[in-house]
Amino acid sequence: MSISDRIRVKDVRLLSDHYGTLKTTTFDWRRADGEWQTQSRETYDRGGAATVLPYNLAQRMVILIKQFRYPVYVGGRDELMIEAFYPADAETKRALTAGETAATTSARTGED
Repeated sequence: MSISDRIRVKDVRLLSDHYGTLKTTTFDWRRADGEWQTQSRETYDRGGAATVLPYNLAQRMVILIKQFRYPVYVGGRDELMIEAFYPADAETKRALTAGETAATTSARTGED
């Protein structure tokens, strides 16, 4: 089943169109158990991102997690994506990298 089969967009509202484009979207998402769930997301699009690539030194392997990301879907990609984010500065980058990695994969980085 493709992502397009799992989503029904109900409403999109433009909140801002300054430096980037900020929208709020309400959509129905078909869960793995087949149940439809109404969700709402704000999407802010201003271009590129950085990616955290967790690596298990002991097992010598990369850990990849694919997730549904509405901004990616509405941008034209009909697939699950690997998590990516863009921290502003070095200190924020270290804190967000550790926190986001733990939240997404239950793994710990060398920064925490």
